[in-house]
Amino acid sequence: YHSFAIFDASSRLFEDFDYDGFYQTFSVTFDVDVFGAYLNERADLFAELYLSRNGGPWVHYYTTGVFTIYGDSTQDDYEVLTTLYSGYPTDHYDVLIDVYEVGYSDIVATISADETDGLYALPLESSDRDHIDEVIVVEESGGAFSVFALLGLGLLAAARKRDKWV
Repeated sequence: YHSFAIFDASSRLFEDFDYDGFYQTFSVTFDVDVFGAYLNERADLFAELYLSRNGGPWVHYYTTGVFTIYGDSTQDDYEVLTTLYSGYPTDHYDVLIDVYEVGYSDIVATISADETDGLYALPLESSDRDHIDEVIVVEESGGAFSVFALLGLGLLAAARKRDKWV
């Protein structure tokens, strides 16, 4: 028999191409600990990750592969890097992580935005909404003289006329 706890969970935001403060790529990192009869107890786990748009229903977005943890080691945290490609309107999303032990059907540990601010109100949008409107700038210029060039030409013309009359 052993028990589990999620020691820590956090998130980081990455790509925001249109600089509107809403990101298409983010990561969630969590550290699950196992406690049992042995020092550095070992367990094989997987996790289900969910997003909730602005307090709405939880929507599953990722299932991890199997990963192994050892006791309360800080060296076995797990990171999920995600890019949302479509279907996620610009809004704030909470994250929920449910952890399962391989071979056991019930959730053994869970954490969400209710327990840590690191999973609360992430400003997200899918990449189909995170685009920069392409602006084409065409610069045209023509020959023109500055005021000083025109003044200089005028003085030169006046000097030539004066030379003809003298």
